[in-house]
Amino acid sequence: MRRALHAGPFLERKMQGINRRQIANNSDLNVVPINLIRLPLALATHLKSAYDIQAAAVGDVVTAFEAGSKGGLVPDFGRNITITYVDAAGSDGVATLLLTGLNQFGETITESISVTSGGGSTLAAGSKIFSKVTSFEVTAKTSAASDTMNIGFGSLVGLPVQVKRRAMVKSITRDGTLTDIDSDTIDTVYSALKCDGANGAGSNSGVLAANDSFNILVQFDTAEDEDDIFQDG
Repeated sequence: MRRALHAGPFLERKMQGINRRQIANNSDLNVVPINLIRLPLALATHLKSAYDIQAAAVGDVVTAFEAGSKGGLVPDFGRNITITYVDAAGSDGVATLLLTGLNQFGETITESISVTSGGGSTLAAGSKIFSKVTSFEVTAKTSAASDTMNIGFGSLVGLPVQVKRRAMVKSITRDGTLTDIDSDTIDTVYSALKCDGANGAGSNSGVLAANDSFNILVQFDTAEDEDDIFQDG
């Protein structure tokens, strides 16, 4: 029996109906299919649009987000966060935001993201996976009149189980086509699927497109791996 995990913002780590003893006694149970069905692009949606960084002060904390973001929820799947600095005056602005929220496992996390504009629009991407952003704080800034920032979503997609070793991933299929399993497709630090187009030769996870579907087979081979999907108590 295999249980498919359908990724969502607050997927429970503990899979109901499967325990450690069952995994030990049934090798078929330790292969977990993760289905990311019709993955929304969601990059056009912002947590915060046209944030006035020029008017902001160091120490300002923002907890109110755009209505479409549903109170800071990352749409459908955990994603990394991006900051786009829009330099209206060509003044080479600099800003650092400290984000606080929850990862795909419901754990509280923080991440500091800095961006330095070179004129026009400049994007900086975080590495951690957020399923919800509860606040961001301006911790540093140098800006000019009319400079703004858009806080949005990147193309790293959080997996609902912790994948600490690439060898745990047995296959990745995108819309029916097999994809390479390497450091360009799987992030083992934050358990994420990379869809940023920075893939090695032969990889085809590529730039995330609206309505892509992925099927990922993860195998838990050891007691240490089991700890990544089960919590005692």
